[in-house]
Amino acid sequence: MTAALMNTHVRDNLRVTTHAIGSDNALTETNTTTAEVTAWSFTVSANTLGTTGLLHLVGTLKWHDSTASNPDFTLRYKYGGQTFFSHTRTVDDEDVSAEIHLWIIARGATNVQQAHGQVQHSTWDDAAAPADVSMFHRHKQLSVDSTFNQALVVTVQMNVSNVAASWQKQGALVQAVST
Repeated sequence: MTAALMNTHVRDNLRVTTHAIGSDNALTETNTTTAEVTAWSFTVSANTLGTTGLLHLVGTLKWHDSTASNPDFTLRYKYGGQTFFSHTRTVDDEDVSAEIHLWIIARGATNVQQAHGQVQHSTWDDAAAPADVSMFHRHKQLSVDSTFNQALVVTVQMNVSNVAASWQKQGALVQAVST
């Protein structure tokens, strides 16, 4: 089969649909708490993943410390109550911008998924180029029954309660892809 015929076959026979599950672009800043706080929570409707579907969340956060108190910010991703990603960043008298991604991929059954989490962050200010760019990636097998509604959640937790240390959610979008 030629490449042209293969492309035609894929186009005509592989139906891929993408739809937004939800988005949130509210700027919300959190400080003075050491509790784990939900940045975003989206409901994934029953049977959205099926046996071959995929979920993708992309979002942006900002962590801030203005006192050199070195707070730790822990970012967690959860699906169906199972945490599949956890990453801690210490912030030292700086602003840190973070871009987050998570993927939930159905693996042939409604209760078998592969979860991937990623965060890329860098220090920044309005006048300087980004510095200290870092990326962290984790993956985990999940066994969440996707025939029921499930929560897709991103949380942040600080280890200090300090008005000078804060985090801000800036925006997120969740999409489902199915064939």
